[in-house]
Amino acid sequence: MDEEKDLELEEEEEEEEELETAQKVSAFRKQQKSRRWALTVKRVLILTLVICILLALWTFRRQILSESFYEKLQLSIAEMSLGAEFPLEIRGNSVHSDNFLKSGENIAVMSDTAMSVISQKGKVLHDAQHSYLSPRLKSSNTRWLIYDLGNRKYSVEKFAGDRIEGETAERIITADITDSGKYAITTFAQSFVSSMDVYLSSGALQYQYSFASCYVTCMDLDESGRHAVVCGTMSREGGMVSAVYCFDFEKPEPVAVLEIPDTIFFAAQCTEDGIVCLGDNRLMFLSPQGEEKKRIDLIDAEIEAYDLEGGSCTLAWRDYAGSSKGKTCVYEIGGEELLRLENTGKVTDVDLCGNTLAVLSGGLLSAYDCPTGAKVNVCEVGLDAVNVELFSAQDAYVLSLTQIKKISIS
Repeated sequence: MDEEKDLELEEEEEEEEELETAQKVSAFRKQQKSRRWALTVKRVLILTLVICILLALWTFRRQILSESFYEKLQLSIAEMSLGAEFPLEIRGNSVHSDNFLKSGENIAVMSDTAMSVISQKGKVLHDAQHSYLSPRLKSSNTRWLIYDLGNRKYSVEKFAGDRIEGETAERIITADITDSGKYAITTFAQSFVSSMDVYLSSGALQYQYSFASCYVTCMDLDESGRHAVVCGTMSREGGMVSAVYCFDFEKPEPVAVLEIPDTIFFAAQCTEDGIVCLGDNRLMFLSPQGEEKKRIDLIDAEIEAYDLEGGSCTLAWRDYAGSSKGKTCVYEIGGEELLRLENTGKVTDVDLCGNTLAVLSGGLLSAYDCPTGAKVNVCEVGLDAVNVELFSAQDAYVLSLTQIKKISIS
């Protein structure tokens, strides 16, 4: 009997062991199946991600392989480095007020001997010497066009790569450069009054237009480099009128030409949202196709400072010549008035960034909220301050006769 019981116990133990082994095998198989499923899902996700990346690379291959892409990448890396503390001394003897500009997220400044690009941390990102008699500067994010106003020489400075140097056949009137690297130069012309030459980023000529009876006074390219606005003056019936030419460089002739009497345009901006032209007594807003949207007359006004940015216009003027009173107005794209302030002294410069307006007057930098007009802060910057550039609601960069200062306005 004892032997039978022992055999039964052994059989039961064996059955339990077999059952436990079977359960372990089943659990192991389930675990392996779950792992295989997770691995399959992981592989599918990785493959999908790789396909998406390859599709993105293929879609944007031209931009990625372009020289400007590498310039922007290298510039972004350089911007992370710390530089000298502000204020920074200006290289050279003097800086013309037109030669202190925004360049993407940096400052471009050119003196009578040198051009520098400076990050908001005070690091000099690019430096170039020149020997021009009347140097003027135009900037984009990674390239800078330097030309000798009234003479023939110009150069395109690049953050990465060799500069492009050129010489025009006739004297230069004005020029502009875009983020795409395209640039345009207007000059006097032998058989015509003026001429505009548009170049690709490589320096190859893309487009040319001659103005038979118009003397160019200002011009501007949009960011893509495909469109432009050119303003000038010409005679009509014994008097002078201003002409506005709107260009699409894929078409041989201007898409629109407007003649505006009784004003001379000296500044213009072309954007994908519209065109703004500023004259000595008139402000005009046009559609991208050149249709007039709004005209603002500034009769008897004496313009002191202006800022054209993104199709909007910030404008400061005296009510009339010799007046101590004036106004500073911000006009939106399309010409609607967004803000109006009363001035009590001469305004040296204005700049708008987002909802912050900076007004430089009498050695003081005043910051206002736009469109409420509430004064945010007032800072002393010195009577020699001539230009201001805003990059945010916190900091302003001010050009004086010998220095570039960083001013906290928050």
